[in-house]
Amino acid sequence: MMTFWLTGIYWRRAKKLLLLSLLNRGDMLQPELLSVSPKDDYKLLLLYENGEKKIFDVSPYISGVWYGELKDLETFKKVRVANHSVEWEGGQDIAPHELYNNSISV
Repeated sequence: MMTFWLTGIYWRRAKKLLLLSLLNRGDMLQPELLSVSPKDDYKLLLLYENGEKKIFDVSPYISGVWYGELKDLETFKKVRVANHSVEWEGGQDIAPHELYNNSISV
């Protein structure tokens, strides 16, 4: 009986935490990214599953040793869709919600 009662408490706590995490994720949900096309000015043309086209400016991110590798246009142009976002050959990526929320609709 005592084990069942403790299990019930833990179950209610787990449900509450799950609900809170889902509510907190609401602003991070975005449509699935279908394609990315790099532009010469360090911008990306993004196409989402809902038909939205957006432009994301990568230039503010291109600094430091790791992201600085993207200054080379040939390296920058080797971007691809990966894990609901974009990724370059060197492993550089941008969070999906940041990519979507900080881009401009075209």
